[in-house]
Amino acid sequence: MPTVYLPIELAGVPLLVDARAVREVLGHREVVRVPHATLELPGVFPWKGLAIPLIDVGRAMGLPREGAKDQGGRRTVIVGVDEELAGLSSDDVREVVTLEEGAVRPVHAAPRPFAQGEVDWGGRVATVLDLRALFASTFARSSREV
Repeated sequence: MPTVYLPIELAGVPLLVDARAVREVLGHREVVRVPHATLELPGVFPWKGLAIPLIDVGRAMGLPREGAKDQGGRRTVIVGVDEELAGLSSDDVREVVTLEEGAVRPVHAAPRPFAQGEVDWGGRVATVLDLRALFASTFARSSREV
């Protein structure tokens, strides 16, 4: 059964997000800093009357900062896992892609934190992001810091 993904890019690294989790793609959002926030979860921003936490995916994955675009070109992708919502920081967002079953393989070429798998995409290896693991790690780390 095919799965639809939303490709995003951070520091030149292509990542695929399961499109079923995506609620909306926004432009760059300024965050309100939260006291004792971690680098991976620096603050919140308003969305439809809610305070949505922003996950700095690049920091969470240990990606280099020097490849990031200026703030004007950045995007924020609202995603949901179970009942939790969060915004994912992104340097770029592309059009959704459909991958056939079996296209996603176990991680071996580009091991990264929160990788669910990888796929050859656009002449590069794209990491399929494990949103459940990213949420669990980021929110657990944030609650330990308080």
